[in-house]
Amino acid sequence: MMKSMKVIKVAFTILLMSASFAQDFGQRVDGDIPNAMDEVEGGNSPYIQGSDERPMDKVEKGKTSAMVPGESDYGTKQSEGKDATQFNIGAPFSGTESDQYITYTNKDILKGLSKKSKSSFSLKFFQNNFDYTDNRGVYDRTFGGDSGAKGGSIHLSRDKFLYKGFINIGYGGGAGVGYSTGKGIFSDDGTVSNTRFNLYSLPLDLRLVLELPIGEVIKLSAAGGPSAMGLIQNRSDRDDGDKDKEKKQVGFGYFAEGKFKLNLGHLFTDTGFEFYRDHEVSFMSLDLAVRMQNYSGFGDDIEISGMSYGVGFTFEFL
Repeated sequence: MMKSMKVIKVAFTILLMSASFAQDFGQRVDGDIPNAMDEVEGGNSPYIQGSDERPMDKVEKGKTSAMVPGESDYGTKQSEGKDATQFNIGAPFSGTESDQYITYTNKDILKGLSKKSKSSFSLKFFQNNFDYTDNRGVYDRTFGGDSGAKGGSIHLSRDKFLYKGFINIGYGGGAGVGYSTGKGIFSDDGTVSNTRFNLYSLPLDLRLVLELPIGEVIKLSAAGGPSAMGLIQNRSDRDDGDKDKEKKQVGFGYFAEGKFKLNLGHLFTDTGFEFYRDHEVSFMSLDLAVRMQNYSGFGDDIEISGMSYGVGFTFEFL
């Protein structure tokens, strides 16, 4: 009962307080509070200093932009006084003399590159038509007879150019390996033995190179200089480790070489361009070659001389 009376008193008090304040609700108060945004004129704000400054309103039509310094020169310099919309005119490879794109073929790109080559690499194969001469004719009968075979030789050379012009001048070095085989011949009656002899020839050249370019397609090349040759001979009737199983000797002499070079990059331009792009090859050729040589002073009384023909490839690099 006591709790009920307290609740009634609290509710009655709240009702009286609500009635006294309700008289102010909805009454008009003299002097309304102004809306601050009603006083803001277009173009400025009372809350942002300097908001009435509008740079673009100061730019006159037909004149340069305040936001692009040097706009009056843009395009005209590049176009050489022509239509400024052609802003790329005069840029490298854009075609200053024409508004059209300039295209180049692979042949155009490769043209003249061989004149800028700094070095070259050559691979050649020669038939072994050289003469092996000794006082008893043993080498000739063993390797040049019916039971023998001269397998030819492979030569590598690397040259650097000192001068390129009407005639190209360079220097370099070369090395090779040749192989011959045959069965021994008895000197008494000339019968063929079962013993097989293998002969390896190892030439080492110092080269002075002269080239004569003929247009873009052909080059005539000549090289020559001092040379040394090592000979390694082994026989099948001895065991490994035997003293006379293998014989080594060195001779000295000279060589000369001539080439007719056919420019493959000019004939097969797609392949030529790929080699230029991927390996900086400025010239590659198919070579028809001839080699002359003369060596003597070996341990045995033998002289290797003569001329032989071959074929190969040359690659020149930038």
